[in-house]
This record gives sequence, C-alpha cells and structure tokens, in this order.
Amino acid sequence: MSLKDVGGGRIGDRAADKVCRQKLEHRPTEDFREGLHRYFTDQTKGSRLSPERDAAYVSLAYNVGIRGAGRSTATRRLNAGDIASGCQALTWWNKAGGRVVRGLVRRRTDEYRLCMLGVS
Repeated sequence: MSLKDVGGGRIGDRAADKVCRQKLEHRPTEDFREGLHRYFTDQTKGSRLSPERDAAYVSLAYNVGIRGAGRSTATRRLNAGDIASGCQALTWWNKAGGRVVRGLVRRRTDEYRLCMLGVS
C-alpha cells in the first residue's frame, strides 16, 4: 500500500499495510476533525456537536476537504443553531463531476441519519 494513499508520504513511498492502516485510523480524528473544528463556534462545539453529529461532519470533511466542509451551508446552519437544516445540507454533497453518484447518496444518507440522532 502506498503512504500517499493515506496522506503520509510522497509519491512512490511504500510501507507495510499495517503502518498504512494505523495512519488511516488516526488521520480523520487528528487532521480532519481538528481542522474542521476551527470552523465551529464555541457554542456549536459545546452544545450542538454530539459525538454522532461530529462523526457525520468529519466524514464529510474527509470526503470533500476541511475547507469545503467548514465553509459549507451545513456548517453555517449548524453554527446558527439550525441543527436539522445543517444535517439536511450534508446530503447536498452527492455529486462528482456534476452528476449524482449513488455511492455518495448512500454515504450522505448515512451521515444525515447519524447527524439527526437526538434531534426532535
């Protein structure tokens, strides 16, 4: 497996699968979560960001990039206190090359369900 695949090296670098798996397991929480949290208000981090909702947003950031997720309508709505609308906006990220992709629809649907846990 290539270290480039998990964001830990240069093109052509190689490492054992075990090393790459370890990097991949820690990268979302270390890099993407920390980066994305810079876009959340203190109030969002303190009261609106349940572990499940956090996982849904970090999953989006992992897929579309920290800046894309951080500057998204989903994040703006969550920061404004409109949790359900922010969760709904996660589902808009279902296209690649301008076309809806079934796999992204499934992924965003799962993130939406996770995000909505505890919302009445």
